[in-house]
Amino acid sequence: MSVCKPASWRNASIFWKAPVARQFAWKRYRWKSMKTELKMDFLSRLRAKMNSTNSDHTASPYMTGLSCHCPRCGKGRLFKGYLKLKPCCDVCGLDFAFADSDDGAAVFVIMIAGFIIVGAALAVEVKYAPPFWVHAVLWGPLILIVTLGLLRLLKGLTTALQYHHRASGTRHAHDSK
Repeated sequence: MSVCKPASWRNASIFWKAPVARQFAWKRYRWKSMKTELKMDFLSRLRAKMNSTNSDHTASPYMTGLSCHCPRCGKGRLFKGYLKLKPCCDVCGLDFAFADSDDGAAVFVIMIAGFIIVGAALAVEVKYAPPFWVHAVLWGPLILIVTLGLLRLLKGLTTALQYHHRASGTRHAHDSK
């Protein structure tokens, strides 16, 4: 096996003594000695695997989650009610049994809404110093609007990200295809 030494290296033998370079050279030797039909079989299986993986994730998990659509096809609706998931997608038939968001979305909502409401309440208190009843009138409805507005979006997002990252303790929909 001939080695092409770049002119910028004074001592190319140091490179070949490194374990990574030896491992790469061994893999290249094994690939060259492999029979042609085995190479074609390997490449066809690799292409099929890449195509099947890419077809599962055609839709962005962030866009489908925030729009409350199916994480696989991006077209079917995710929810039956306000927070109740449908049993399966109407368009592609994806079973939503893998989705187990539990309190994940609620924790994110608490953190985001708390940051917004407490920050705004402190700014109003420092700048205007209103009486306490004004705080109750301002922040009570705003808490309801922000939390209920974010809860459905973040539950859809956590469900889509669970599907995308295959994060499930039970059987997963990717394996049924």
